[in-house]
Amino acid sequence: MEKKHIIVCVRRDIDPVVRDFFSNERKAREIFEVFYCDALRQIRSRLARSPKTPFHLIIDTVLSHEPAAPFIKEVRSEYPALKVMLIGSSEMKKEDLVELIQTKAVRAVLMRPFTQNDLIEKTLVLCGFQSVK
Repeated sequence: MEKKHIIVCVRRDIDPVVRDFFSNERKAREIFEVFYCDALRQIRSRLARSPKTPFHLIIDTVLSHEPAAPFIKEVRSEYPALKVMLIGSSEMKKEDLVELIQTKAVRAVLMRPFTQNDLIEKTLVLCGFQSVK
């Protein structure tokens, strides 16, 4: 099976939970190849280096004081095959979240607080696998 390529760009408070899942779960290491970013420009750089690679993106609501919603819209227009999971929080305007969902700019939303099981479930759905529930 070809590995699923995932770009992860989340805030420091949940970074350990995300890294723990992708690095410590044997099955996750077999299925996913993960690239970590800590800024929006790094995401663009990773996508530009491999434009034909079908990437999945796990992105936080706000990064470096920049809202993710405008960035998601831009990057999805440049890379329409990109599948995005948004880590939602109360910092995001409800209207922005609804628009991202309605326009299918995001494939999945995982609201804070969440458990590692929630992360696993949403990641599997994002990547097109059967739900474990």
